[in-house]
Amino acid sequence: MTGDSRAALVTGASSGIGLAVATALAELGYDLTLVARDPDRIAVARDTLGTHRTHAAPADLAEDGAAHAVLEAHLERHGRLDVLVHSAGVGLFGAVGEQTGRQLDLQIDLNVRALTRLVSPAVPHLEKAGREHGKALVAVISSLVGVEPQPGVVPYGMTKAAQRAFCAGAHRECAQHGVQFTAICPALVDTPGASWAESDGKLPAEDVAETVRFLLRTSAACFVPEIQLHGAGPLRLE
Repeated sequence: MTGDSRAALVTGASSGIGLAVATALAELGYDLTLVARDPDRIAVARDTLGTHRTHAAPADLAEDGAAHAVLEAHLERHGRLDVLVHSAGVGLFGAVGEQTGRQLDLQIDLNVRALTRLVSPAVPHLEKAGREHGKALVAVISSLVGVEPQPGVVPYGMTKAAQRAFCAGAHRECAQHGVQFTAICPALVDTPGASWAESDGKLPAEDVAETVRFLLRTSAACFVPEIQLHGAGPLRLE
């Protein structure tokens, strides 16, 4: 899939993984909508990409109605949707018996509810692109802690496991129309959200962006349900 008259929407795009993915998609020629909560930071990200084909849509996806409004803004600007990358998310560190209900709700709202609220109205547009080109893609940035549970991030890992289940089920529903869902599960990535972890074993965000490039290069006959990105050495959190 190349970017000839194709459009992508990327959440969490003001920094880290989302910005790295958006940069890769811009290089492939995609029209883009960048979504993040902070209006100033997402405007800087848009300007960094330096293309008039990139639109910034500031939104807090944890709020009711925000996901639908973002999709409408994207379609009004670009008219189609071929690729959706959900990178927005939050993970709060703490023992399972110490996290509050408010902390749990925040992680569920952004990691799970926002994903479903964004994908649900996007499906008809993705299916249209799938029928036209043979393949449309939804890539969800999950996490290895959704595969291999770890202490200290149990609620976060639960939401990431839910993302994997969502991708698996949604693909079975939508594959007949050319829409593929892939969960990308990296180890700890060197992003602002992981600044709490002092470690030499973090992955660069560009590694995650390269997995999206790979998914777009494969043919419509090829489906990759999940990609796991492990660190090459031991991860020591100080």
